[in-house]
Amino acid sequence: MMQAWEPAPPLFLTNVQVESGPLRNVLIAAGRIEGFPDRVYGGIRTLDGKGGRLIRGLIDHHVHLFATAAYDSSVDLSSITAPDRHGLAARLQAAAACGAVRAIGYSEPGESLLDRWSMDSLCSNVPIKLQYRTGSLWVLNSRALDLVLGSQAEIPKAFERDVRGQLTGRVWRGDEFLRGHWLTAEPDFAKIGTALASWGVTGVTDASATTDQAQVAAFVKAVRYFPQRIKLMSGGDITVPDHAQFSLGPVKIMLDEHDLPDLDVVLSKIELARNAGRSVAAHCVTQAELALMLGAFESAGALPGDRIEHGASITLESIASLAALGLTVVSQPAFIQSRGDRYLREVAADDLSNLYRLESLRVAGVKLAGSSDAPYGPLNPWIAIRAACNRRSVGGLEIGIQEKLSPRDALNLYLGSSDDPGELPKAPQVGDDADLCVLNAEAMLGAGVDPVSMTLIAGQLVHAA
Repeated sequence: MMQAWEPAPPLFLTNVQVESGPLRNVLIAAGRIEGFPDRVYGGIRTLDGKGGRLIRGLIDHHVHLFATAAYDSSVDLSSITAPDRHGLAARLQAAAACGAVRAIGYSEPGESLLDRWSMDSLCSNVPIKLQYRTGSLWVLNSRALDLVLGSQAEIPKAFERDVRGQLTGRVWRGDEFLRGHWLTAEPDFAKIGTALASWGVTGVTDASATTDQAQVAAFVKAVRYFPQRIKLMSGGDITVPDHAQFSLGPVKIMLDEHDLPDLDVVLSKIELARNAGRSVAAHCVTQAELALMLGAFESAGALPGDRIEHGASITLESIASLAALGLTVVSQPAFIQSRGDRYLREVAADDLSNLYRLESLRVAGVKLAGSSDAPYGPLNPWIAIRAACNRRSVGGLEIGIQEKLSPRDALNLYLGSSDDPGELPKAPQVGDDADLCVLNAEAMLGAGVDPVSMTLIAGQLVHAA
């Protein structure tokens, strides 16, 4: 894979369709679209689009890059059907033969959460760190607790204690601490970048609230072979490199229904973001989290670029508020596909229609954007686009069929700008960054997961099928 940030010589992209017009030529120079000339000049490299449709590059508006990179070195427990503790023990013990275990994707119904003692009964001979599918909770066995805490003088608040004051092994939203106290391999961003390029993705927003200046430095090191543009969220002040590949994103406000902050606390975080000239991105999975955040925006005011992350459950009553405030809902339609069968088992029947709303939001004038939330959802945006069109689970069952989008509207979820992802996209124009994607001429949007024939970032070819 060539690097998007190497100096790119001029090139012609020929035989491409822009919108629904005739086939055209595109002249690209200095990383931008220079024009759409009628003829091709000699001495300039030519790429044949073969009648494909030219669109702006796709943007994944909410992803966790380091966690996605760590996925390959993790044990995926998503296929374990809780409460199959025997199967869980067998999987963990098999992985433990190779040393410390990082396990992800586990879930179980109800309140029967694992703790250090139940983890010890499953496997106690090596440190084990297990993450629940939502990403908010890690559970450590006793060896893992010893590993990460060591002689720690002050134990972070994220580490839960029981009524006797003993550590339960549950760590809520403790990624920042755990990241620096666990044995991890160097992240392979090149592999992620290559996959994203093959799907037409030219930019991502890393939505991690824990990003600090040390993590920014880690990004700079890790993206050496990562071609996409990166916008970085954070929970506090950070400075990003003065380079076209990087940009500063919104301030992330994390909300957890089991420990919601007072409204004044949320308002103070919004004020800090405004003082820094940044928009706000609020993590709102549940209806209670969304209600608190809507109240905060109604009090503080909302600005272009302010976002609701996930919007996993949105009632009809909340739609009008979202539209009136001009907020963008950054959704993950692929969860309907990947988690839909579980939703049908575990979510109350009268609440299923609230899950990952799309069409009802669009009709009401709420701005929408799409994302993967990888590694918690599929990284491939075309899986999400297809799910937005058919609203079918892996098992083939429909969920919220009234929320289906047309193929064009589903694609638009990924074509907005990273600064204001909910804005309606425009066709590529003269002066635009040459972050472009060519779709196969025969591709049917919403029907397949491999419609991309060519991807360019800053005028550099990074993928050709």
